[in-house]
Amino acid sequence: MEKPNTRPNEFELVSRYLEPLVLDQEAAACLKDDCAVFGVTAGHEVVISVDTLIADLHFFKNDPPKQIAQKILRVNLSDIASSGAEPKFYFLAMSLPSTIGIDWIEQFCLGLGVDQANFGISLLGGDTTSTPGPLSLTATVIGEVPQGKAIRRGGASEDEDVYLTGVIGDAALALSLIKTNGLDSVSEDFPVLLDRYRLPQPRTVLAPDLRQIASACIDISDGLAADLGHICTTSGIAADIKISWLPISETARVLLREDVRNWQTIISGGDDFELLFTAQPQFSNAIKMLSKEKNIQINRIGKTKKGSGVNFFDPKGKHFPVKKSGWQHF
Repeated sequence: MEKPNTRPNEFELVSRYLEPLVLDQEAAACLKDDCAVFGVTAGHEVVISVDTLIADLHFFKNDPPKQIAQKILRVNLSDIASSGAEPKFYFLAMSLPSTIGIDWIEQFCLGLGVDQANFGISLLGGDTTSTPGPLSLTATVIGEVPQGKAIRRGGASEDEDVYLTGVIGDAALALSLIKTNGLDSVSEDFPVLLDRYRLPQPRTVLAPDLRQIASACIDISDGLAADLGHICTTSGIAADIKISWLPISETARVLLREDVRNWQTIISGGDDFELLFTAQPQFSNAIKMLSKEKNIQINRIGKTKKGSGVNFFDPKGKHFPVKKSGWQHF
């Protein structure tokens, strides 16, 4: 007999689908208490990241629920990595519309379980509510970092190198193409770009090494121009970036050949969740070795200097005006 695709009540949802995700963490008390109680490893500090994702704003409501689950974890894991911390636990709050049934919940929790294994974390608690509005998810990820070793945005100084992990602009290009061509067309013609938007790749394996190398770090959520601007403002410096040094995918390169205006999207668009960091020149060889060891592309894209603001330059050395600095929620 086929099971009805109706949503379980709150207590069934917790006991049947969420309780298995706490694994063997005594701190979660099998989700039977209102609060989780956990200790911190001796000599470490707690690092906390909170993000909310809303359907049809941060993901598409018809995206695979497994990928939605992974994305809500990964956007927070990227923040944890940018602090040089290692993730440990997470809390999850879900506001579910009436259209969400058992099948969706099962696939969503499967996605959580997959990334718990991928990144070595477990669920400690959270909240479940019903909503007449769109699906809304909020995750709080808890990480640890050795005392006094967290990487902050304000640690950069002049005459340092600026580095970027992975490639930039794919997620923003996917969203730009969806606005003009529609989701189905992009899913068929540009699946690599769409996958980059749907499923970020947080660089958590770099965190322990970046603590020894990076003077400042941030992840690219609001766009390269905006997020580098955050480092510069907080650190009291300026930065010069060469767009010919920016690492981009082959698909992005093809789109640039078709329309050079796509540089604006690549520079200003968000949702890449790559790490942007500054480091003194003496660490250049160590960064090359780290890139090779972890099999993660790390490229130098510019230099910091005295002053304020972020400047972009084209291959001929001419100033490249950026029309929009990046995403703003308000």
